[in-house]
Amino acid sequence: MIRQMIYLQDDHYWTVNTATRAVVNLTQSVQTSFVDRESDATIKQKPAFGIAGWTKNDESVILYDKFDLWQIAPDGSRAKRLTDGAAEQVRHRYLRLNPDEEWIDTDKPAYLSLFGVWSKKSGYARLRFGASAERLVWLDKSVLRLAKAKDAEAYSYSIEDFDDSPDVFVGDAGLKEAKQVTKTNPFQSNYAWGRSELVEYKTERGERLQGALFYPAGYEPGRKYPMVVYLYERLSDGLHRHSAPSERDYYNVAAFTQQGYFLFQPDIRFQPREPGRSVVACVTPAVNKVVEMGLVDARKVGVVGHSWGGFDASYLATHSEVFAAAVAGAAITNLVSNYGSHHFSSGIAETDHIETGQQRMEAPLWEDLPAYIRNSAVYNVQNMKTP
Repeated sequence: MIRQMIYLQDDHYWTVNTATRAVVNLTQSVQTSFVDRESDATIKQKPAFGIAGWTKNDESVILYDKFDLWQIAPDGSRAKRLTDGAAEQVRHRYLRLNPDEEWIDTDKPAYLSLFGVWSKKSGYARLRFGASAERLVWLDKSVLRLAKAKDAEAYSYSIEDFDDSPDVFVGDAGLKEAKQVTKTNPFQSNYAWGRSELVEYKTERGERLQGALFYPAGYEPGRKYPMVVYLYERLSDGLHRHSAPSERDYYNVAAFTQQGYFLFQPDIRFQPREPGRSVVACVTPAVNKVVEMGLVDARKVGVVGHSWGGFDASYLATHSEVFAAAVAGAAITNLVSNYGSHHFSSGIAETDHIETGQQRMEAPLWEDLPAYIRNSAVYNVQNMKTP
């Protein structure tokens, strides 16, 4: 029987008691935000961080803020923060290891995924309700795919890095003593390989951003290399993702690094009605930062992107002189004409995508035509110097 229902409205979660039909603002007195107010989405209701689930008999609901889990009574009378991720900027999220689970059992320990939003470290913790979360695995790598055996206290997870092919580890409930049980791609050690590095930079507005920098295979210190910049919103969280070279993966990181390039993926924070200008404002200081590190030949920096990344690449080619070359795949180059188009697969008009989606234009074309023009690559093509 469903006792409670929950919904999001006006930056708060609300509950409805299905028996009494009483409506309660569940989160108004809790000293945190359960919606991402830092999001650069232009929608009025910013996205919520999400719901872990209900406990037995709908006695409480477990919600996420930016870093932590909160257990809250459905009438809003009690709220308790279960984790302490904010102190180190580590995101904690509940893992549903039993696919048949209907509610969160607070009498049993729960497993949580961990991710450092600035450090890019990851791992797992175990939470015993009523006690602090215990960190079990915490590495400067990508730790993923925690799973539990159906009828035994046996657990598995994988570890990978850009230069470390994913491998599976198996252990008991404590995870710490897990043993490596696979050795994928052992021949990789026979080849030159790159590595990844986190780069910090700031925009002129003072915004702190990051980028994932991947070194060319066989990197020689002191030598300056060409660099390719690949763009698509925010990509720095992929710092530790393994990449096997592939001719069928058009924007494969390792394919670039194996050809002797640095590959750089800087993050972009978009301002409303200024998607093109935001790209220039974020990518220019990011490239300058890498050049200042003495790794890259500033005369040999190229940019590539596809779809929304193609928009980025074409706008940079027409509105900056940072790049020696630009490649734009399936690019949106004209926001004015794009406003009248329909999506190629669904047939749905692109207006929602333009006003409240990735393009973040907020207003329709006729309310702010100058913004559409100044953020379109095509209207400055006469000044383009980037091939």
